Amino acid sequence: MGIILRLLLLLFAIGIARLSFAQQILTNHIGYEKSGVKLAVIQTANDDVRFNSFSVVNSGLDTVFTGTASYMGAVPGWTDRYYHSIDFTEFQQSGTFKIVADEFQSYSFSIDSNLLFTTTAYSVIDFFKSMRHPATADKSLPFHGSRTGTVDLHGGWFDATGDPGKHMSHLSYGNYTNPQQIPMVAWSMMESLELAPEGFTDKYVAVVDEIKWGLDYLMRNHDRQGYFYLAVFDNWGGSSSREICEWGQVGSDNARTANYQCAFREGGGVAIAALARAASLRLDCVGFSSDSMLSVAKQSFWHLVENNTKYCNNGIENIIDDYCALLATTELYNATKDSIYLAAAKTRVDNIIAKQHTDGWFAADKNGIRPFFHAADEGLPIVALAKFRQADSSRNESIDSAFIRWVGWYRQITDEVTNPFNYVRQYNKNYLGENAYGEAKTAFFLPHQNETGYWWQGENARLASMSAAFMYASKALYGSFNLIAHENVQYGIAQLDWILGKNPYNSCMMHGYGRNNPPAYLNGNGYAKNFKGGICNGISAKDSDEKDIDFMPYSASDWQNWRWIEQWLPHDAWFLIAVSALNNVVSGGAVYIKPPTVSIELPIPNQSFSVGDTVYIKASAADAEHTISNVVIYINNKEYVTLADSPYVTIWEATENGVVTIKAVAKNSEDKTAFAQIQIEVSGQAPFGGQVHKIPSRIEAENFDIGGSDIAYSDTEPENRAGSSYRSEEVDVEKFATGKYAIAYIETGEWLEYTVFVEQSGVYDLQVYCAGELSNSKFSFSIDGKALTKSVSVPNTGGWRVWDTIVIPIVELVRGKHILRLSFDYGAWNIDGFEFISKIPDCAGVAGGIAYTDSCGNCVGGNTERLPCRSQTIILQKGINTVATFLDDIQNSFASLFPIIDSSGMLSVTIYSESGLISPDSIQNGAIMNRTSGYLLVTEAIDTLRIYGYETTLPFEYEFKQGWNIFPFPLSAPQSIDVFFASILPIVEEIKDYQTFYNPLCPSFLSTLVLLQPGKSYLVKVSETVVLEIK
Repeated sequence: MGIILRLLLLLFAIGIARLSFAQQILTNHIGYEKSGVKLAVIQTANDDVRFNSFSVVNSGLDTVFTGTASYMGAVPGWTDRYYHSIDFTEFQQSGTFKIVADEFQSYSFSIDSNLLFTTTAYSVIDFFKSMRHPATADKSLPFHGSRTGTVDLHGGWFDATGDPGKHMSHLSYGNYTNPQQIPMVAWSMMESLELAPEGFTDKYVAVVDEIKWGLDYLMRNHDRQGYFYLAVFDNWGGSSSREICEWGQVGSDNARTANYQCAFREGGGVAIAALARAASLRLDCVGFSSDSMLSVAKQSFWHLVENNTKYCNNGIENIIDDYCALLATTELYNATKDSIYLAAAKTRVDNIIAKQHTDGWFAADKNGIRPFFHAADEGLPIVALAKFRQADSSRNESIDSAFIRWVGWYRQITDEVTNPFNYVRQYNKNYLGENAYGEAKTAFFLPHQNETGYWWQGENARLASMSAAFMYASKALYGSFNLIAHENVQYGIAQLDWILGKNPYNSCMMHGYGRNNPPAYLNGNGYAKNFKGGICNGISAKDSDEKDIDFMPYSASDWQNWRWIEQWLPHDAWFLIAVSALNNVVSGGAVYIKPPTVSIELPIPNQSFSVGDTVYIKASAADAEHTISNVVIYINNKEYVTLADSPYVTIWEATENGVVTIKAVAKNSEDKTAFAQIQIEVSGQAPFGGQVHKIPSRIEAENFDIGGSDIAYSDTEPENRAGSSYRSEEVDVEKFATGKYAIAYIETGEWLEYTVFVEQSGVYDLQVYCAGELSNSKFSFSIDGKALTKSVSVPNTGGWRVWDTIVIPIVELVRGKHILRLSFDYGAWNIDGFEFISKIPDCAGVAGGIAYTDSCGNCVGGNTERLPCRSQTIILQKGINTVATFLDDIQNSFASLFPIIDSSGMLSVTIYSESGLISPDSIQNGAIMNRTSGYLLVTEAIDTLRIYGYETTLPFEYEFKQGWNIFPFPLSAPQSIDVFFASILPIVEEIKDYQTFYNPLCPSFLSTLVLLQPGKSYLVKVSETVVLEIK
């Protein structure tokens, strides 16, 4: 495996070397914007080769455009490379094409509108997802140095394909070299989302999910004192010691220190910006609301105001602090509109502009000694200034002047030498040590002699940042403009062309696209996989001659190949910003539509409930710019209910055991969604499927209660040996060919419990459906902890699937809700189910007539004056029902009256306020349902409720309080409103049910002549307190 890998890497290196000295036509391998500039380059190894013309051919090899190739000669210092330029900007057809010159041709490429964004942006997001650090790791990380204890820093992203560390920044000891890493990834995706609002239509949820992955890490990477942790480092995967630290020193690039507090320039500023941006975009994470992110951003900012220079390695701020703090304060101002952040941002704007030389270049330090050049973020000062300019216009004149000087300077030094690629060059100085620098010079690449002592590499992040900066500056200066006519944008696009294949090595450096993708990096600690969409470091200056260029010159096994071929987060972060900025230009500046805000007010996160409890769910949703269409509630990722109107309130009966996730998804009128999510803990025992087993009826053995081991069941084996997926518990549930289920592999000492409701007190026969090949197995039943049967023997039925019935006569049960336990006393057998069959005997003790036990459980004689016991049937709809009873003088609790639910699932409500707020009271255990109260009842499906009792004795009186009342209709037959309320009709203002009460557009029942129905409660509003006599 290792030999094959090295051979492949070697062949690639040889291929690149050979290609570099062959005649080639170099293009952007992906292609070109239809309405933009289109440039290609012919590269030859000899200066005596000339090309006069070129052709563009389509996929059928038909010539569709011809033009003249312009000789440019050699780039100073680049050995044995000579160039012609090709311009086919005038060609504006969509399709797949090649360029042909003499007998040579390019790789195929595409031309289309918004091509680069639509082709690559999704893959960048997927690359970030591929770089996620496992959520199960880094949950207990120690600190380097004297600090004790550990912190949970799981999540985040690997820094690079050759570095499993997680870095806000690094190279801090170089002072002028800090790149922005993890925070920039999160911020770049949010910036892209706003720059290309229509571009992520199909991937919007995935983009937001990836943003939240990063925000979640930033929140946990924040110390309660107010700073962020700089890095998690393990020597690029080569050490078992993985710590929170600062790493790298001159002469020892893996040295560690305890200076792990982030300054503005060390990731702190961009982290603040990202969290504040999340608050502006209303992006809530699981466990962290957007409000909490804004609080952390504020705390961190003020902490750095006091401590930033303490965290800077040399104790002095520089331009990197300025532009990172500017981004932070701008985003804080956008999120809060607090002028204190605007004032702080203006100070940083002034600092940056003060560091600009009249020629247009920026100094890194306040004394102007060290020019600002950077391997990753050289375009960030311009982007930060442009973001401020979007938020506030008070510095527009000075910012615009700075942009003009900056663009002019970089175009000047880019064009001052032969440069067929329009590669944006830089103004730099070699570092001589002891804060001394050599002469300033212009160059293509970062000097290898710099403050870090070792760190230089390909600069694709820098190129993408400069691409973005050219487009941001042009957008600020000129608003809408033509991509072809505007030369500034041409320089921006040229950097993307270089990354995507139009470079001297004819290599598309975004993996999975184009041709000649660099191989994966072998870092000495194992093979690191390349991911599609990931961008490698790129081409650099040659180490032995920095005027020349180089790309992977070492042998395949040499670890130093990281300088060229390792995929690194900042390359993709900046590339995403650049192609999104280009998308914004192409689309004419489409406006991002923010999603709504949503939160879950009830229940409280991590609140504990018992199985069977009623859980009140209340969500709030708002949108200052659009209306809320609906809020959908999910329970454990299953849609539970859609709430169309505020207040967004529902009730869920806790039928699932363990950690339960409640999610509220709000959608606005523009179909933008946002979600909030919490988790609660549910413990205890409840009936399977939420349905209590009624007696008399058959009970399937496999439908035992939920609640977990030693609560609802006991099983001696840790898995379901029968293999059925019907239940997730380890109980052995077997599925037969008939489609039925049974309990199998029974062992001595196991047991199952069932929540049952006995509808009628009396004597029953118990039938058990069993099978087995042994003759000495035994079982027994108990109820509420008391023995119900003796230990009963199971016969040999002749086979494990040969079923027989055991009848246990004269089992006495009492009406009400109970816990029934089936115990497996000895041996092995199978059980399909069991059934209680009623045998109600006559009762004695009442004089006259024949005594009997009625449906209410009472012994009644033939000459009794009591009204006959009767039943009331109520059809329950899925969701919230308002119920009432016309039955009176009931001697049973709610648990016995409502066999389909636990009594805790009922609420008693008397008064509703004008605002529509509900303040229900939970029914107390043992309480009696009465005809003078209305009740709320929630069900998960349509069901039938049957109540037993004695019909209300008439007449009786009911008192209505002034305002809203929930009134229980007490009669057993429907009656019209005008007849029933005849005596008080003048003071009755409105009558509604639960659903129409919250919708002001729904008319009162007073105007619709609705019949009042038995079993229902109604919301009645009266103008004064009054007593209604019901006859």
